Amino acid sequence: MQRSVEDWLSLLEQRHPTEIELGLGRIAAVASRMGISPGHARVITVAGTNGKGSTCAMIDALLTAHGLRTGRYASPHLLTFHERITLTGTAINDEQLLAAFAAVEAGRGDVSLTFFEFTTLAAFWSFQQAKLDVWVVEVGLGGRLDATNILDADVGVVTSIALDHQDWLGDDVVQIGREKAGIFRPQRLAVLGQPDGCEGVVEVAQKLGIRLLRRGRDFGLTKGTHYWHWNGVIINSQGDELSIRMEQLTVPQLPLVNASTALQAVLLLFPDIGRQAASQAFAQVRLMGRMQSYQFGEADCVVDVGHNPQAAQYMADQLRERQWQPDAVILGMLSDKDVTQTASLLLTLMPKTLFLASLSVPRGRSASQLESLIKTDVPIVTCESIAVAIEQARQHHKKLLICGSFYTVANAIHHFQDAD
Repeated sequence: MQRSVEDWLSLLEQRHPTEIELGLGRIAAVASRMGISPGHARVITVAGTNGKGSTCAMIDALLTAHGLRTGRYASPHLLTFHERITLTGTAINDEQLLAAFAAVEAGRGDVSLTFFEFTTLAAFWSFQQAKLDVWVVEVGLGGRLDATNILDADVGVVTSIALDHQDWLGDDVVQIGREKAGIFRPQRLAVLGQPDGCEGVVEVAQKLGIRLLRRGRDFGLTKGTHYWHWNGVIINSQGDELSIRMEQLTVPQLPLVNASTALQAVLLLFPDIGRQAASQAFAQVRLMGRMQSYQFGEADCVVDVGHNPQAAQYMADQLRERQWQPDAVILGMLSDKDVTQTASLLLTLMPKTLFLASLSVPRGRSASQLESLIKTDVPIVTCESIAVAIEQARQHHKKLLICGSFYTVANAIHHFQDAD
C-alpha cells in the first residue's frame, strides 16, 4: 500500500531520535549515493537570522521574470508542506513529492536522517529531475553545518545577523556570523544584506579571499514617493566590475532591504536582467505570513512570522510607516526565543491590551511562561490558544497584530479560514 504525503511526513517526524542534529556527514553520504548534483544549474544559497524567506522569494521571482526555470527550497512552511518546494513558481504536487520521498528512502540505505535532512534531499532530487536553470536554497539553521550546505553556492547570501538559536550557533553575533558565512565558497561570490555588525561574515570572506558585496557600501537603495531606486554592481564576461543603477522600480510587499539584496545576488549571475523584468517580479511576489493583512469580521488583522527582537523592530517600524497602530497584540512564541526583548519592542506600538497565547508544539511556551518574562503596565490577557486569543481580542478591539512564530501565524490563518 502506497503511503500518502501525510503518512510520509508523520513517519519522518518520528523516525530520527532528535529534531535537530547539525552536521553534513549523513546527508552528504546519501546525496552522493543518489547522485544528487546541480549539474549545469546555478545555485544561490541564502542564510541569515531574518529575511531569508522573503529574499529567496524575490530572487525566485526575479529569475522567473527573466524566463529562467527555478527551484526554490524554503522552511518552515505555514499551511502545507508543499510550500517548501516550488518549481518555477509552483508548489510541488503530491505525485512529485511522493516520487522524491521514495527516491530518498531507496537511496539512504541504513543511514538515519533527520526530518530536515530527508526533506532537503527530496527537494534537491526534485530539482535535479526538473532540469532547472537555478536552484534557490534557503538555509534552515545557521549555515556551515546545515543540511543545505552540501551544495556549493555560486552566490552565497547572508541577509542579516542577530542573536538567535544561540544553543546551536554561539552566543555572540561574531560567532553567529561565522556560522552563517559557512555557505561561502572559494572562488565564488558573496552578498551581505546588513551594512554593519557583521564582523564574522566579513572575516570568513576575507579568509576565503572572495569578493563580498555589502549593502551600504557596494549596493543599496533609495526610496522615492511611489517607486524605489537601486544601485549596485554587475560583473561582465571579462570579470570586470561595473556600477549599475535601476530607477523607478515597483515597491514590493516584502521588505525593501531584502529586495535590494535579492537584486544584487541575481545580477551577479545574470547581469542582463533589466528594469522591466525586475519591476514585474517585485509587483507580483508574495509570501504568506509576512506583514500580511486579513479582514476577520470587523477586525483588521496583520500577521507576521517575526520571532526575535530584530524582526519585532522591523514590524514596529513598518506599522509606524503605515500609520497603523494595533489596539491589541497577540503573541505566541517558542521556548528558545528572546521573549522579553521581542515583547518590549512590540509594546512600543502602544497597544491597549497584550494577549499571550500558548503554543501546543514541542518547543512552544505557555501563556503563563510568556507572562513571567514580560514586564509592562499594559493589561495582559493569557489564552490557551491563538484561536481563543483572536476571539477574545476581537470582542473589544478592531486592529490586531498577531505574531511571534510560524506556528502563531499558521494557527491564526487556519482560524480565519475555518471561520469562512
